Amino acid sequence: MDGKIAVPAYMADFACLGGECDMTCCRVWDVPYDDAAFDRLQSAMSRDEWAATLKNFRAPDVEIKGAKSIVKLRPDGYCVFFDDKGLCSIQGKYGEMRLGDVCAKYPRQFIGIGNRIEMVGCLSCPEAVRGLIAKGAAHVAVKEPSSLPRPDLLTLKHFVDTSSASLYQSAFDDVRGVLLQLLQDASHPLDTRLFLASYFASRTSTFFRKGAGREHAGKLAVEIKNILSSAAQMELKAGFDSISFSSKLAVSTIRGVLEVRAKTKSVFPEYVELIGKIADHYAGESSSDALWKAYEGSKSAAPQSVRDYFDRLLGNYCAEHLLSTPYIVEEELLSYIVLLLLRVAALRFIFYSHPDIYEFQHEVDKIPEEDFYGRLAVKTVVFFTKNLEHNLGYMEEVKKALGGGGMFSLAHAAVFIRM
Repeated sequence: MDGKIAVPAYMADFACLGGECDMTCCRVWDVPYDDAAFDRLQSAMSRDEWAATLKNFRAPDVEIKGAKSIVKLRPDGYCVFFDDKGLCSIQGKYGEMRLGDVCAKYPRQFIGIGNRIEMVGCLSCPEAVRGLIAKGAAHVAVKEPSSLPRPDLLTLKHFVDTSSASLYQSAFDDVRGVLLQLLQDASHPLDTRLFLASYFASRTSTFFRKGAGREHAGKLAVEIKNILSSAAQMELKAGFDSISFSSKLAVSTIRGVLEVRAKTKSVFPEYVELIGKIADHYAGESSSDALWKAYEGSKSAAPQSVRDYFDRLLGNYCAEHLLSTPYIVEEELLSYIVLLLLRVAALRFIFYSHPDIYEFQHEVDKIPEEDFYGRLAVKTVVFFTKNLEHNLGYMEEVKKALGGGGMFSLAHAAVFIRM
């Protein structure tokens, strides 16, 4: 690795809001401390302080890699070290070096691509989401590790071995570059861009997957050339636009994914309340056809300017996902794209079904429309990321269900896109 870090626009000037944050990360989550973090914290305290502090830790309920203990939560769900100013009392009294690694690093994460490192941000952080909306996900800066708040925490979430004998990894930069180009091409509507990415993934699914050798590089080059052709893109767009179909399967799937998660462990109370209100809104729609029509009505009720705004955010969200979650985490590209489309469909469902929209209709003269929908967009992404993306076990179960249902196909991709 060359030691330098490529940074996307939305994280280039990131700064934690601290006590000003309206969706603090100091709630609900289990914060682990390993032996080294315990030693750093103990070294800053007197014997009596350490004895009192130890009472604020407990053993993990389940095994967490490297974790010796986790911080206890107050009855209201906040970390016991969360003070009345909305700040961490550990950091305030003993400094950032005494924080647990998770707290010190968040929301930064690092991805290794060959001999370089890329920084990404967790979209469970509202300030990271605001940056993504305003600035996008393109790499705009290069930083030295020494510029990080804690350079000692530069550990990799994922690593792509671009020197691998497997084409799936060795062609990573080319393939991710194609997907980013397709998904960020503002000359096409977002749904067209998503379909082009899905079509490319479908065309390569027979030979571009984990374990595939480099002998398929020629086939891949042909598919890349074809999907980047303006004529081919216009033909595919016309074909996709001409097909009339219902996304009732997609909307039923999304509702199920969201409602089941609300009944599982380690979920934010606000998420449970939100999904409950959305369920109440669609309570009379027992069939998938009725649910689809009701959802379509909710979406079409939003002004076109709002739908365009949210699609711009979703375009940036897709680009960020390509950076933060390399496609090599899945067996082949098409399943990766379908899982991304499921995320996009879920975000659309939450946003256009959000109960705040109905309340806003009665407050339209009091709150500027742009401010309201901007806040709602941030809240939607943060809630989804905190409650679903960060629960890897649950997302793995969702993936198994989709795979078992034969949903990793171009036809199912199109159904999710139409959400």
